[in-house]
Amino acid sequence: MRGERRGSRPFAVRRYQRVDDITRCDILFINRSAGAQTGGDTARLKNRPILTVSDADRFAERGGMIRFVTDRSRIRLQINPEAAEAAHLTISSKLLRVAEVITPTGR
Repeated sequence: MRGERRGSRPFAVRRYQRVDDITRCDILFINRSAGAQTGGDTARLKNRPILTVSDADRFAERGGMIRFVTDRSRIRLQINPEAAEAAHLTISSKLLRVAEVITPTGR
């Protein structure tokens, strides 16, 4: 990512140990090993405009926004539009067309 930019803004990769340590963040990737405990973390991020992404099992069902799923050597997306909407983010309709739309559990 070093040297990459979006317009005039450079990309920066930071590692966080706790959700409370996150100050400025646009996209938060939560790895599979941390994914088991993401339920409370995604709830604490709910109203912040941070796109949450993970490869953890049931991530989108538990309140995350985008989950990467490996299916027959292909990467597929599961998207929870309600979680994105709660954070005041908009998921592209083009992205939604190629993804599996997920409804959170517990309803």
